[in-house]
Formats: sequence, structure tokens, C-alpha cells
Amino acid sequence: MRQFLYLACLAALSCLCSPVTPAQTTRPLTVHIDTVRLNVCGNKNFLLGVGVGDLTVQDGVVGLRIVLQWDRASFDLEDQVLTGGDALGSRFSSKSVVKDPEQGVMVIEMGDTSLTPVSGAGKPLFYVKGRVTAPDTVTAPNGWILVESLTFESSTNFSPIDYSHVGFVDVERDTSAAFTGAMSVGAGSFDTAQVDTITLTTQNLRNHRIHDIAFVLKADTSRYGFVDTIETGTLAASGTWTTKEVRITSDSIVGLFTAGSDLTADGALLKVVLRRRTDSAFSSTLDLSRFTINRQSCLGKILRQGAQVSARAVVRDTTTTSVVEDRRRERAEAVRIVAERSGASILITADGVEVDEVEIFDINGRRLPVQPPERLGASTLRVRLTTPPPSGIYFAGLRGRNEIVYKQFTLIK
Repeated sequence: MRQFLYLACLAALSCLCSPVTPAQTTRPLTVHIDTVRLNVCGNKNFLLGVGVGDLTVQDGVVGLRIVLQWDRASFDLEDQVLTGGDALGSRFSSKSVVKDPEQGVMVIEMGDTSLTPVSGAGKPLFYVKGRVTAPDTVTAPNGWILVESLTFESSTNFSPIDYSHVGFVDVERDTSAAFTGAMSVGAGSFDTAQVDTITLTTQNLRNHRIHDIAFVLKADTSRYGFVDTIETGTLAASGTWTTKEVRITSDSIVGLFTAGSDLTADGALLKVVLRRRTDSAFSSTLDLSRFTINRQSCLGKILRQGAQVSARAVVRDTTTTSVVEDRRRERAEAVRIVAERSGASILITADGVEVDEVEIFDINGRRLPVQPPERLGASTLRVRLTTPPPSGIYFAGLRGRNEIVYKQFTLIK
């Protein structure tokens, strides 16, 4: 078929270029290939148009041979050309495609045995079909596709031919709201309590190929500090994670969470316990100084948002029992607390600490009703709770004649 096509084309050329025909005209031509932009997590198949500007009947184009090259590291082309729709190539009755996949070269020959010239304006010659093979984004200068050479069977001599309009397959991360993830911290408010709990929350991370999360929280230690974290009722408590590292100091929390598969849920990731360091009223900040996810995700943008932490002034008098003095914390090292599994009572050993009254607070600073302490020895007391509380983190205030010692303990049922 190919030999027949070109014998026919040569016959036409011999007639066109015979002494009785006008001299062959010469004009420039520009070759261009489209550029396509794809979402890194979207469809990886694409079509690219290959065009040459305008062709007229007077150009007498009845056949062509075009050689394409492309970036094999980023995508591959199928060994076919598509000439449906508005493509000028639909006028050619014969098409041949030979692909060298090792070199990333494809030779396309097209012609018409009727020798009817192909003409049209602003339309591609044909489309090539391909698929992205790169695992992540592709940006220029990668992802290129170009025309190496182009020859015509025509009555017009096209010279010069401009090959500089290279096409590209760009694979990008979408930065629209649908592909923007976030992490935020809830506001803290101590009121007049000694401790407060804030929540670290994720938004729009699920179903976006995310399996690694890292973050850093920073506290204003002149006013408050970090005490602990709570996983109960959060994503951190799920069995999704293969790695879960949380390093806590009074001024920072560094977290690294790695899941065995992509995340499928958003919401409260972790709860953080704060403790105030001053009795004065204040309004300060809690800084989410870092938030990162694994590189090969679908998200084009991630946001992070810290929070305000505020407190009312603590007014001290003989009836106030909800405040624990930070300046006595060193005495807490001598205190040991063991909670009975039922939660009905706790045993307190306080060597060298005078204890006249015991107060128990939950993680939100609410005081729990207790019975007067029962002294079991010189430094050991039992405190019975009126209503056994659920598992969690609690705080005991041991009040003596001139001081109060504050101690944290955990109840696990």
C-alpha cells in the first residue's frame, strides 16, 4: 500500500512540475504540538494534536511523512494516530505508523491515492494518544514531545519549516480548594482552671494518597506549657498507624505519624493537655510551626493554623480549691499516686509533704467530689471518689497548711 501511495504521489508531482505548469512556489511553515496539563491523581491518558497551521488547495499537499520524538521517561505514545473529528488527516485514505519504543521515535506516513489536496485552517493534522508513566509530577523541560522532521508530497516547497513549537505533557498538583489540605489547633481557654485541653485537627487529607503526617507545636512557656497528649477518641487511637512518635517537652510537641495505607478519615488527630504557668490573666498564641505530608500525595497545597490561648486571672482565697501552684511543683516529685482499677479510690504516698486536704480534677479542670482522706500511715492516705470516673488523665491537689502540691496521675480501667 505504501509503495502504491508514493508511486501515485510521484506521478502527481511529475505532472505538477512539468514545463507546462507554473514554477513551484516556496513558503514557510510552522509545526506545532499541543501542550496538555493533567492532575497528578487524575486520568493519566491524554490526546495531543499535531498541526502545521493553514494548508490551502494551492499547496497541493497529497502526502506527508512526519517523525515524532518524546520524553520516554515521562510518558509513552501508542503506535497509532487518530484522525477523527476536525483533523485534516481524515482526508488521507492511507496511513502508516511505525514506532520504535526503545528510542522514543515514531514515523507516521499519510497519503491519498485520489491525489486530492488536503486543505484547512487552524486544525490539527492528527492526534496522538499516550499515557503518563512518571510516578509523580512532570514539569518542563521534562515531558517534551517534538517533530524531528516533516516532508510533504506537494506542489509547494515548504521552507523554512519552524520546529521550535515543542509540546509538553505537564502533570501537576491541583491547588484548588478541592486539593487543599489543612491542620489546625483549637483555641485554649483556662478560665481560672490550671489545665486545659486543645485538639489538633486535620481537614481534607483523606482519600488523597496521604500516609505520612509530621507536625510541630510551640508553646509560650512564659504563660503556659505542654503537659501530655490524649489519644482517646482521636485518629491517633486507630490501628491505622505503623509509626507513631510524639516527643513532648514543656515548650514543644513534635509528632510523626506514618500509616500502613492511605488515610481515609479526617478530624481530631490528637488532644493536647496544657498547664498554665501564671496566675495572671493573659492572651497568648499556640503556634503550629510545622505541618508536612508525604511528597507524592494528591494535594497541591497544605495550610496550617495555630490558635489563641487565654486565661482569666486567678484570685486566691481560702475557699478556692481549683488552683495548683506551679512554684510547689518540685514537691510533687515526692508524691506517688496509685489509682485502683475500679476508680473508686486512690492511694497517695506523700513523703515529707504535709497533707490536710485532697482535691481531684479532671483533664478540663473540673473538680470531682471526694470523701475526706483516710490516713493509713504517716505518709499514706486513701481518697475515695463519690462517683468513680472513667479512664483518663487526672490531677490531684494536696493541700497543706502553707502550700499545695500538684500531681498528675492516670486512671486505667
